[in-house]
Amino acid sequence: MVPDDETDKAVTFPDLLAIQPVATTTTFIHSSDNLLTIDPTAISLHLPNLQAEAVVAKKSKPSLKRSVGRPERQTPLEITEVPRKGSVCLTPDQMRSLKYRRMRDLNNEASKKCRKNRKVKQSVKEQDCQELEEKNRMLKEKMLAKESEVAVWRAKCRAIGYSL
Repeated sequence: MVPDDETDKAVTFPDLLAIQPVATTTTFIHSSDNLLTIDPTAISLHLPNLQAEAVVAKKSKPSLKRSVGRPERQTPLEITEVPRKGSVCLTPDQMRSLKYRRMRDLNNEASKKCRKNRKVKQSVKEQDCQELEEKNRMLKEKMLAKESEVAVWRAKCRAIGYSL
């Protein structure tokens, strides 16, 4: 069979690259709860010479929230001990090195403790904020109920001739 018009020609890969997009992915990708489905009829409208089959791809399940950063140390951090003068023969450079290492170890532990305390304080503040927001929502509902009750009583008072 000889192709007699443009629609009967076979589409090659370089030809596909030259085709200008006429549709976005939103026009032919439909989402459901945990499956993505590509509608073959929509594809065939835009690329008529391709054999289109429905493509189904599984979405990844939402994982639990992972902690960010380095995993917590399983063993306790050992603080470098600096020997007393005279107990061990060390050069002044070695002594300075041990003192510096001890200072860094202590500072690392203090920083870790400070970050942990800050995180605890922040979570307590967030929890308090949520509780206050809930209390505020309940008080607003109560206030609206009271305002509507006042409006009803005012209407009743006006109906019997009292002006407020």
